[in-house]
Amino acid sequence: METSLGYRLLSFLTVTKTMELIQNNLRYYRKQKGLTQWDVARHLGFKSIDRISKWEAGKQWPHARNLLQMAELLGCHADELYSSENGNFSGLISLY
Repeated sequence: METSLGYRLLSFLTVTKTMELIQNNLRYYRKQKGLTQWDVARHLGFKSIDRISKWEAGKQWPHARNLLQMAELLGCHADELYSSENGNFSGLISLY
């Protein structure tokens, strides 16, 4: 069954708005550890910082496996890397 353009647009806008509402703490924790984006990228096995940059800018979300590896590297819980205004925001990351 073909998805209508209107539904796809609404889904995109919903995800985009949700990403804007969730505070991204990746840069904060990375800098607290004195690491560069290159350090994180190498730890995750990436050959460039493109993904790390997009994650920190809120343009994309990391896969759950990468999120867990970053949390371990940064010495924090995965829930601390993304939070809402009301505190930790678990669950939504796994949906996307």
